[in-house]
Order: sequence, then C-alpha cells, then structure tokens
Amino acid sequence: MESRIVGQIRPVEYDLDFFESDPYPISYFDNKKIKIGFIEAKHEPYLIAADNVLQNFLILDNQDKIKDSKLVFDYYSETLKYGYTSPLNIIDVADVWNFVYPSEVIVHWDERLLLCGLRGKKNMDYTCF
Repeated sequence: MESRIVGQIRPVEYDLDFFESDPYPISYFDNKKIKIGFIEAKHEPYLIAADNVLQNFLILDNQDKIKDSKLVFDYYSETLKYGYTSPLNIIDVADVWNFVYPSEVIVHWDERLLLCGLRGKKNMDYTCF
C-alpha cells in the first residue's frame, strides 16, 4: 500500500489494519525522522484524507512548534493536575518541548475529523492537529 506523501506503508504485526511508514523527516521536529501511522489505510477515502492532513502537518516547522508551546504546556498541566504525570522542571512554557519525545505521528479519524497526533515515550498520546 502506498501513501501519496510518505510512499510505501506496511501493516504492523500487532494490528493488520494499522499501517506505518519508514521514518520520515518532520520539519516541526527539526527534521527528526519519525514513523507515520495510518489507522484505516485500507479504506481509500481515509488514506486520501489522511494524506491531505499529513501534507498540512508537514509544512509546519520549528517556529510553528514554538507557537504551539502553550497548547502542549496546557496538556501537561492537565495531566499533572490529575496525577497522570510527574512534575517537570519547566521554567518557561517553551521548556515543555525539552520533555516531548515523539516516536510516531499517527493520523486519526472518526468519520468527521482527521487529526495528526503524536505518540511519545510510555505510549503517551498528544493530539495536536
């Protein structure tokens, strides 16, 4: 199967409906190479829409990431408030990125909406777009 944006995608062993790409450079994360995951790649309408969402995400760069710092910091604050994470040494809102370690970008959908989300260490999900 092939994505118009990232090329060849393959099903993962643990879920044959979930496909992922080889690591792909993400300008939002300083061109770090990260796998792209596709939830429903077997369904052509999803894959077409997922490629469009992914194309929009891939034009974002480090400056956009800095602009998004408050969004990620607010997510951290909520998880801290409810005891889902430990306190971090964050002095400035942008410092939150020192603790974000994306390992995969996942394109989610629910029939009405497509989102790019990030999966980080310890399977923490950060839905951001």
